[in-house]
Amino acid sequence: MLRRSLLLALALVPLMLAPAHSIQQQTLMETRFRELSDTLVCQCGCNLQLSVCGMQGCESATPMRKEIREKLDAGETNEEILASFVDRYGLTVLSAPPTSGFNLSAWIMPFVVLIAGAWVAKSVLGSWRRETVQNESVATEQSGGPDPVNAEQKARIERELRDFDA
Repeated sequence: MLRRSLLLALALVPLMLAPAHSIQQQTLMETRFRELSDTLVCQCGCNLQLSVCGMQGCESATPMRKEIREKLDAGETNEEILASFVDRYGLTVLSAPPTSGFNLSAWIMPFVVLIAGAWVAKSVLGSWRRETVQNESVATEQSGGPDPVNAEQKARIERELRDFDA
């Protein structure tokens, strides 16, 4: 009796492990499918990632998704699948430009422009500030000091303050 139970348990162990392996493999395939779908842009004109395009019966997204699944089932790597889409559609099929060659400038130029713009703004604001300070010092030197308030202006200020309080 013990022997039969042991044999039965040994026979059932591979059956219990097989679905777990299949589920793990299926999860890996779905993860790869999502990564590839996020990397590609739908070619129907919506300019959305393939994973996001929700147009019912999209003439571009549906066949592209099907092709990705077929290539994954055939055992192709992510790089091979992406290369096949780039060969067919060009670099416009990628959701982000490659980080090599001339396309590297698409990653670098925003930062270069931001730094250059900050430098130009600092230079212009600094020159305006220097010019304002120089003009104020010249005006102060010419007038002999800051513009004094004459007696007429003081009387007007006092009158307007009294009227305001009343």
